[in-house]
Amino acid sequence: TSLVVGVCLTLAVVWLVLASVAGLISSIKMHEPDWWVQYGWITFGRIRPIHLNMVAYGWCSLAGIGVAIWLIPRLLKTELVGARYALVGGALWTIGVFAGTVAIAMGYSDGLEWLEYPWQIDILLVIGGALVGVPLWLTLLNRKVKHLYVSVWYIGAGLLWFPILFLIANWPGLHFGVQQASMNWWFGHNVLGLWFTPIGLAASYYFIPKVIGKPIHSYNLSLLGFWSLAFFYSQVGGHHLIGGPVPSWLITISIVQSMMMVIPVFAVAVNQHMTVLGNFRALAYSPTLRFIVLGAMMYTAASVQGSLEALRSVNTITHFTHYTVAHAHLGLYGFFSMVMFLSLIHI
Repeated sequence: TSLVVGVCLTLAVVWLVLASVAGLISSIKMHEPDWWVQYGWITFGRIRPIHLNMVAYGWCSLAGIGVAIWLIPRLLKTELVGARYALVGGALWTIGVFAGTVAIAMGYSDGLEWLEYPWQIDILLVIGGALVGVPLWLTLLNRKVKHLYVSVWYIGAGLLWFPILFLIANWPGLHFGVQQASMNWWFGHNVLGLWFTPIGLAASYYFIPKVIGKPIHSYNLSLLGFWSLAFFYSQVGGHHLIGGPVPSWLITISIVQSMMMVIPVFAVAVNQHMTVLGNFRALAYSPTLRFIVLGAMMYTAASVQGSLEALRSVNTITHFTHYTVAHAHLGLYGFFSMVMFLSLIHI
């Protein structure tokens, strides 16, 4: 277990540094567009997707995989079964991210946000992601506890959902025209809400009680948060297509589900706040708790921001601005990365 976790977290940090450099370069190019234009691979149209994909699939995904594998045996009180599957899966994943980054730098891209890697390379991520999930299911079958803590629900769901989402979204020749745009934002939102969010919340639900030394405030509230996330998140991506040539019923469903996302967000926020209540003094001596409290606040802020930008009246103003970009950054850098930082420190 320690080998798999160590490899995943080390590689994740390497990708974070590289991604941050790419992000800095693409940021500078927003107001210095002629800077380094003599190099094709470093033009804005390539360095920006490189930044996005290295953050999402390099840093965030590998960190999440590493933390999930570290949590599973502790939550199930069972030695991890099938760690070699996760090691092979992590290796395939890393090769896929590296190959995909090189492909984008050379000008080979699918041209869809969050889905830029060519489909031939995507195969590595699908197989790698599926292999990473195998130890969870094998360990579940051999577990020594009857009751499954909510973090197990989140990890299990995330490791199940991602390979399916990624496979459907990248199936070659399957999506065209307006349907392709609908699929693009179906995936673009679900990779945040059904992959990164479950892993981040699983870690939050584990570390807050662990650091404070008291159980989670309400187990039923945590299950409400999990199931409402599962039911309402899957169709929220359509609000990015407001004003486009998309059926109005699809957009309306997306707006409704985006507003319904207030339920899991506030269920998590209330549950975690009530757990920490009376123990806020621990923030003074626990860097782990400081990271997780900030991450939890960013999760609430990013989610409320996302629900608001789904409203037609707000979307009309924000749609073609960096408000949408800021929303993604608040989720990945504010919420998820803060939770991963605390996890790395604690581990």
